[in-house]
Amino acid sequence: MSKKYFDYLLKSQKHSIIFLTVINAIGLAVSFSAFNGNNRLEAALGCSLIINMLLTFISGPVLFRMVDDRKAVDTYFPVCVKRRDMLNTILLFAIMLAVIPFIADVSITAFMQVCWKHKFAFDYLRFMLPVTLALIGLTVFNSCTFLLANSVFDGIVAMLAYTCMPFIFYAVTGTFFEECIYGYSPDLSIFAYMSLAYNTMSNGFLSIVLLNEGISYLPWIIGAVLYTVIGYYGAYRNFVNRKNERAESISDELLSYPALITIYSACLILTVAFASGLNELSFILYFLIFIAYTVANFVYKRKIRIQLKSVLFFVGMIALATILTHVAYKTNGFGISYTYDHHPSNVSVSYSSEVDRYGEFKDIFDAIKEKEGSSSPYISEIEYGTINFELTIRDTKRDGYDQMMEVINRFRDSSIAQHYEGTLQPKYDYFQTSWMSLTEITATRHSRNSHYSCYQPLSLNDLLVIDRYCPVYIKFYSDMKSFRISDYLPSDINI
Repeated sequence: MSKKYFDYLLKSQKHSIIFLTVINAIGLAVSFSAFNGNNRLEAALGCSLIINMLLTFISGPVLFRMVDDRKAVDTYFPVCVKRRDMLNTILLFAIMLAVIPFIADVSITAFMQVCWKHKFAFDYLRFMLPVTLALIGLTVFNSCTFLLANSVFDGIVAMLAYTCMPFIFYAVTGTFFEECIYGYSPDLSIFAYMSLAYNTMSNGFLSIVLLNEGISYLPWIIGAVLYTVIGYYGAYRNFVNRKNERAESISDELLSYPALITIYSACLILTVAFASGLNELSFILYFLIFIAYTVANFVYKRKIRIQLKSVLFFVGMIALATILTHVAYKTNGFGISYTYDHHPSNVSVSYSSEVDRYGEFKDIFDAIKEKEGSSSPYISEIEYGTINFELTIRDTKRDGYDQMMEVINRFRDSSIAQHYEGTLQPKYDYFQTSWMSLTEITATRHSRNSHYSCYQPLSLNDLLVIDRYCPVYIKFYSDMKSFRISDYLPSDINI
């Protein structure tokens, strides 16, 4: 670190420091004046978190923008300050711009807590540690991704692209499991941990509201440390070893446009293939992706030039994604979809189905109209309803367990078969859809979520089996009333 260079940054950025101080002061003042009681403390912390999160995306690019200016490079780099010291000084200054206002805001909020509640707010100060580490990690990592490019515009694009990348991975993986391995919904929270920006916002606001609930900060802190280490390594390579000729040139570093365009194009192609396969809509989407791919290459190379290798890459990715999707459908999700636990010992089931009065449930509709029509003018006009139940099973020896699981497993198998065979056709004119969600708790106390949809609802006999152990209701949205179906059975049906 260079003290002289730090003093120079302090003088050159004094207007920015004053501006940030005013913004934070206004945020605190508005929060304290617009809310009452403890809400004003939460609002003040939330406002400070948002402002200083944004600063992590601004401070680094503002202070490192001189590396993308040819004149500035010739002015700054020959100075009698080692590049390593210059890098450390700029990063420290950028971190201070984002962190010091936040620490000041939290300290003021804790002091106000003491004044109003007559006790020291340790929880506010405890909350300050993980957020501070996260702000440091984001500042260093965003500076790293900005330095991958050779112009300010390209640097901002790279920074935002790397910030959004975990969400792209989440979309691809989620679509793959939802469509190709139907019914199996793994825990994809790993992608949330990959995004320090998302973690900071979600965990930050959760911590503000639940300060006394003993939230675990360890995964958040680990993510912040990893971001800091990776970011510093990348910033070091792209600043200390940077050639002056890179300024205002094409951003052709491997991890800049070449990697970003390839990764985003591949992810979009895979998502479309998993979601729609080979149909008219998918070809339209592939064409739009290719247009975006061409535009991205124009921004990267600053000229429109469609190369053979680009076309081969695009066609190859479509072919690979299509083959993978086709194999998944032909093998019932690589044989995974039907491997669910047919006799779980701890499972919660949620079922909902849209039905009408023209099919199997006609007698139920008529019985409700006859018995309840006088109490509500809307009952006599009902045509459609929603059947639902919530069932929790925690004992395989429970009376009727086998019958209940037979009904549930039959619905799951039917839904899986319809998904992979493409036989999702409604039985009646009304577009009937049934949904079933299951949450199973394994022996290791992990949960597995499964979601199924089917155009054929559970039959009345199946619902009556479930109704022996938990109420099964039919609900009409015309008057928001629910009725238990077993109370309105025709006389010729025995439970």
